[in-house]
Amino acid sequence: MTELLQQPFNMLCIPRMSTTITKKFIFQTFVKADWGYIEQILEYPYKDEEQKRVLIKLRWNNNVETEKVKSILENNDSIKMVYNMNSPFYWRINKFIPRNKKDIQE
Repeated sequence: MTELLQQPFNMLCIPRMSTTITKKFIFQTFVKADWGYIEQILEYPYKDEEQKRVLIKLRWNNNVETEKVKSILENNDSIKMVYNMNSPFYWRINKFIPRNKKDIQE
């Protein structure tokens, strides 16, 4: 398992998001950000019925902006992505850190 954790990461985690936000909207927002090719979007219910956790699997683009984003996330910091310029709402995005083998297989 340690070996898998040392590989370059390709999963992002948005720990909390409204359930009213669709996969299509998430996909479109990440396409606009141009961080890479989105392979998969996984949604998991959160403790309450109005929130969910989202995992995004992607293949990173090779450009300066993406390298900055990866550097921030690799240092276990988070990034705030504003998804609606008409409001102050944003997603906090982290590098996905698996807790067990089951998480790695996603």
